[in-house]
Amino acid sequence: MESRLLAFLSRAPILKGVLFAILLQSIAVFLLVNLFHFTGLSDRHLDTFISVTVFLGVVGGGILAAKAAEARYLFQGLGVGVACFLAVVILSLLSGVALEMVSIGKKALTYVGAGLMGGFLGALLGK
Repeated sequence: MESRLLAFLSRAPILKGVLFAILLQSIAVFLLVNLFHFTGLSDRHLDTFISVTVFLGVVGGGILAAKAAEARYLFQGLGVGVACFLAVVILSLLSGVALEMVSIGKKALTYVGAGLMGGFLGALLGK
């Protein structure tokens, strides 16, 4: 079973990148929560730290997807960014949170830009 899953993920670099981005973001958010809880950091910096965490997570996923792909590295990174953005929008819609167009636009630029940067860096780093 495990070998089939690994074989499937090797043929689907965007899915592999999205899963890695989510894992990386989860670990980083866990560390941020503990950092804010156990230190005297002000909550006013939380939005900035979360944006950086999301950006770095999607860049990491884009790098992994681009390195796993055989060609079209930028498209693989872009795919990771778009897939992560769609996942966030769908989860926001399901949770009933009000969405503002400005907020959606900023998130779209963040995710797509991070995905493209990850694809570019993955192409530079090679296999």
